[in-house]
Amino acid sequence: MIRQRLKHCGKCNKLTTHSFDEPNHILHLLLSLITAGCWIPIWLLIVISGGFSLGKCVEHSMKFATRLRITAGVGIAIYILFMISL
Repeated sequence: MIRQRLKHCGKCNKLTTHSFDEPNHILHLLLSLITAGCWIPIWLLIVISGGFSLGKCVEHSMKFATRLRITAGVGIAIYILFMISL
C-alpha cells in the first residue's frame, strides 16, 4: 500500500508530497509459515527497501527508489536460487 504525506523536501526545501510503501505483512507472514521461515529474509529485504523517501520529495526520490528496488529484486533472486540449490 502506498501512502503519501506532505513534508519538507531535503533537496529543494519546499513542502512537497512524500510517498512511502507499506508491505502486506499478513501475506508475508503466511508465506513465511508456508516456507518454514525461508521467506523471512525476503520479507526483511522488502521492508528495508520500502519506507519513507529519505527526506526527498517524490520527484527527487524516484531514481533512488528505482535503484533500491532493483537491488532488492536481485538480492531476492539470488536468495531464491540459493535456496533451490540446497
